Amino acid sequence: MKVITLLFFVLLFNSNSSSASSNEASTSSRDFYESVICDNCGYSEARSIASRSKYVPTMQCFVGSSGGPEDEACYSAANKLVVYDIAQERAYGFYIRHKNQGGISLDLTIEIADMQQIPADVITLHKTIVNGYKVMTNVTRSLRQDFSFDSLVSGSNQSNLSFNSLATSANTLATDCSNSPEMKAWDLAHNLSARGKLGIEANDKADRDSNYKGSFQDIRITGANFQAAIYSIGIGGTVEYFDTTKQIVTDFTVHSKYFGAGTRNQVVFDLKMLDGTVDAEVNARRTVIGGERLFDIQKSGGSVGIMKASQISKCLADAIDKTFPKTVSSSGGTGGGGGGGSSSSPNWGNIPLSQGHGNTGGGGGGDSCTHTYYDLHGEPMFSFSGPCP
Repeated sequence: MKVITLLFFVLLFNSNSSSASSNEASTSSRDFYESVICDNCGYSEARSIASRSKYVPTMQCFVGSSGGPEDEACYSAANKLVVYDIAQERAYGFYIRHKNQGGISLDLTIEIADMQQIPADVITLHKTIVNGYKVMTNVTRSLRQDFSFDSLVSGSNQSNLSFNSLATSANTLATDCSNSPEMKAWDLAHNLSARGKLGIEANDKADRDSNYKGSFQDIRITGANFQAAIYSIGIGGTVEYFDTTKQIVTDFTVHSKYFGAGTRNQVVFDLKMLDGTVDAEVNARRTVIGGERLFDIQKSGGSVGIMKASQISKCLADAIDKTFPKTVSSSGGTGGGGGGGSSSSPNWGNIPLSQGHGNTGGGGGGDSCTHTYYDLHGEPMFSFSGPCP
């Protein structure tokens, strides 16, 4: 059985704009089946999946007038599980239920019984979901071959954004951040135009895929979880076979035979299909800029702690400063505006975050201030400990 642990946010297929909430609301009125999709799992592995504790039915117990444990009566409704094997295109159905209904809780034991006949609509729903995998695998492989971000990244004049063979002077990178790997990676990770064009191209390729035409309606899949329905049948569950090709990785890391491997810089896009449309979204956990995960940068200043400007690369600090407005405040909360003024409104005129490199503070005689960055709506996003005005 090939089961790959979920490491990435996997994109699946959805062919209609029906919302998750409508699916959830209609589940109770449908004949519902738990579902697992796997690769080459076979009957014995499918039965092993059915034995997992998560599929054990919920037990309800009632105590009679005596109030003693011997006067307990327990019941449960059977769970129905279908395991669909992608490789063999075969489904295995099971009833997971308690024997000795009406007895005390200790007497109710688990029984796993084979489902003699799985409804045709359940099989149809599973095949449709698997078709979604095929569509997105084909789309992503095609994009990896012929899609380029070249014209969409600032300062990029390269014919290919894979910099594995680029020999760059260490002195140039140290003094000029405008064309640095950090600046390119940061720009791409926050470039709405690039993300939109990737999504447009992905949608065009999905529309042309033959599997798309055989897709079903009333399906919504988010990550490794899915819900699907047809007529009076509903299914919902998880996927245990993950094809990691559903990500677009752009590597800006500089590798040079003179200076060795450089600081990691890569932007990873997840492709997701929701409501019949392919969307491209930056994977913050896998995107690395200046050797720091974008996920950690976005968390800086929160309850998990705060990054110090002196601990990140100068070019990453420059990229952050040039992308978002900020305020600079001392530990006492006093706002610092452009050049150390009293204004507390976000702006681009504050002391640069990169000025904190090489010392403990900045212009404030070694003091440390908080550089807080804001989105276009004026909402704070993240912050760094850096130089004071």
